[in-house]
Amino acid sequence: MSSMMNSLFSQMANWNAACVKNNINQLKYFLLDWKPDILALQETHLNPGDRLKFPNYSSYRTDRLTHRGGGTAILIRNSIDHHPTPIASTTFENTTIELHLPDSNPITISIIHRTSHGSISTLELNNIFNSNSKCIAVGDFNAKHRAWSSGTWNSNGTIIHDYICNNNLILLAPCEPTHFPNHSNNPSTLDFGILKNFSSGDANSINALSSDHNPVSFEIDINVNLPAISKIIKTTNWSKFKQIMSTSLPGNPNIKDIKDIDEAITKLNSAILTAINLASRSKLINGKYRNFPPNIVKKITLRNQIRKRWQQTYDPRYRRTANRLTNQIRGEIRDYDQESWKEWLMSLNQEDNSIYIAARKFSKKYIQIPQILDSDGIKYTPLGKANAFKYSLENSFQTNPEPSDDVHVDEVNRAIHRYIDNPKPSSNIKLTSPQEILSFLKKTNPRKATGPEGIPNKALQQIPTNVINFTTKIFNKCLLCNYFPTIWKTAHVLMFSKPRQNRKLPGNYRPISLLSNIGKIFEKIILSRLKEECHDLSIIPNEQYGFRAGHGCIHQLLRVTNTVTQGFNHKFYTG
Repeated sequence: MSSMMNSLFSQMANWNAACVKNNINQLKYFLLDWKPDILALQETHLNPGDRLKFPNYSSYRTDRLTHRGGGTAILIRNSIDHHPTPIASTTFENTTIELHLPDSNPITISIIHRTSHGSISTLELNNIFNSNSKCIAVGDFNAKHRAWSSGTWNSNGTIIHDYICNNNLILLAPCEPTHFPNHSNNPSTLDFGILKNFSSGDANSINALSSDHNPVSFEIDINVNLPAISKIIKTTNWSKFKQIMSTSLPGNPNIKDIKDIDEAITKLNSAILTAINLASRSKLINGKYRNFPPNIVKKITLRNQIRKRWQQTYDPRYRRTANRLTNQIRGEIRDYDQESWKEWLMSLNQEDNSIYIAARKFSKKYIQIPQILDSDGIKYTPLGKANAFKYSLENSFQTNPEPSDDVHVDEVNRAIHRYIDNPKPSSNIKLTSPQEILSFLKKTNPRKATGPEGIPNKALQQIPTNVINFTTKIFNKCLLCNYFPTIWKTAHVLMFSKPRQNRKLPGNYRPISLLSNIGKIFEKIILSRLKEECHDLSIIPNEQYGFRAGHGCIHQLLRVTNTVTQGFNHKFYTG
């Protein structure tokens, strides 16, 4: 995803779905049509095991655990920096997140659903509006007051009206009703927003979707550019890449000491990255995720027009027609999705590897890291989670307090000192060659992730002869100086949860280090030298099976079994 800039206004939408599972396909169409930055949902009627996922959006939910009913959810574009901030409440349901926008204070976004029974607590509203200097609360408050709703008023309307006035907040409500009861001609405005420390905004009731509530669109002046969601496909012309690299680096650089080695590595990385950028072309994909056929679009438009007519007249004939069209739309969207799925499956084949790419996508599931329980509390922000993992790894990688053999330790220390005091002449170290480096590059997986320098294996496999010679000179100088560059020791550490473990505890994650791909080639060269040395000097005993290629636990068990069997055959005691 790329970070393009959007307007200074945040586009939000709110909808009481009255069971979102029954309207999931229409909701997808609504997101594609209106493209809100944030979508607030009430009465989702979801259980914790239900799935709520839409392309390009992250979802956060508060489900009822007692029975299927109520519930709130929020969908926010992936390109907006945010994290969930749960706020406890008993007089209303809420789902709350915090936005982190560039050059702006954090903004609290809370989705509220208040049932029609009982009174809303101003103390619990304080927990939301005191959480940050800027706050936005939208939802179905089930509150009526003459300030925003025609007709009757209720006690919750008075409570919220007084709360807004006493705390210098801004009411953001549409002029038209948002709730149209199915069995009474008494429309009202129950869905609105409350703003803290925002200069302006606008709200409109939208005649769309199919529940007894209309969606409400909010346009709020946040005075910050939001990153717009867009997809970029990057393709590289590897022939052009080779041509650029063939003139960017000398084949025989002048490298005298360690400082020159570090400078040469920096120059190599910069040249490869520059060549990739010059040889690559980016294509912006900013179209719709999918397009409905014209017949479905026309039927949705007709349904909305008839539904609007019913809201104006409460003529039961219009309502029956709108409901019939809604059922037809659901069926046609379901059939369209099924047919599109079949066409996509039939297009997969082995020649272009599309079938393997599809299988890999289905087998790999993205699991979002939840809030992390650290020793000093729950961490919601990326920085807080990173610090929790840092302290967990620091505590894990400690020296084990095991009893030691002083005689053995002294012997090992003496052997190390003898080796250091009498180093092997550098001239005896076998240097590498361009052919050896090429052989390792051919065996690398081009799909492997990059390290901190961002150079993929695919690019290393395409470098021309002069760059191979340049790299050979760096590797040989490292071998002669007994030096492993610091830049190749730096890694990006990714944390992956252990299977069937509590993902909220930092100790239940394992680290994966992404190192420099160039540095890993040099590691393989060093390993080959170590293997040759161990073989020539018979350092590794024949009984050692661990950490040896072609040796494993099964082979060791077979060796022991064979030794015991031979002992039995010769009447030996074997133990």
